[in-house]
Amino acid sequence: MTEDESGELMTDDLHYIFLEVEKCRPDAKASLIERVGYALYHLPELEGRPEGFDEEIFDLLFSSADLHNFAEEDKIKYQNDMTTERDIQNQIDFAMDKGREEGFEKGIEKGREEERAKIIKALKEQGVAEEIIAKALKDIKE
Repeated sequence: MTEDESGELMTDDLHYIFLEVEKCRPDAKASLIERVGYALYHLPELEGRPEGFDEEIFDLLFSSADLHNFAEEDKIKYQNDMTTERDIQNQIDFAMDKGREEGFEKGIEKGREEERAKIIKALKEQGVAEEIIAKALKDIKE
C-alpha cells in the first residue's frame, strides 16, 4: 500500500492477492487456490465433488454446502449432534490434559523419593546414625 499523494510505501505488512474466480480451473495442473476459487464460484451448479478435490479444505467446503441444503429440522438436529460431539471431545481433551498434569506431578514426586532413598543409603554407608537421618528427614518435611 502506498500513499496516494507521495507514492511512499505506507506499510509492507499488507499484501493483496486478487483472484479472478471465473478463470479458475478444476484440472490437476491447477493450484490449490485455483481449485478453491473454482469450487466457490461453481458451487451452486456442482452435482458432486470434482475429481482431484481431495484436500481437507474441500471436505469442509462441501459438507457446509450439504448442510445448507438440509431441511430446517435436519439442520437443527445436525447442529445439536455436532455440539454434543464437540462437547464430548472437549471433555476427553480436558481429561487427557489433567491426566498428563497429574502424571507429571507423580513422576516428579517419585523422582524426589528415589533421590531421598539414595541420600539415605549414602548417609548410612558413611556411618551416620539412623536417628540423625530420621530427625533430619522429619525437619525437612516440616
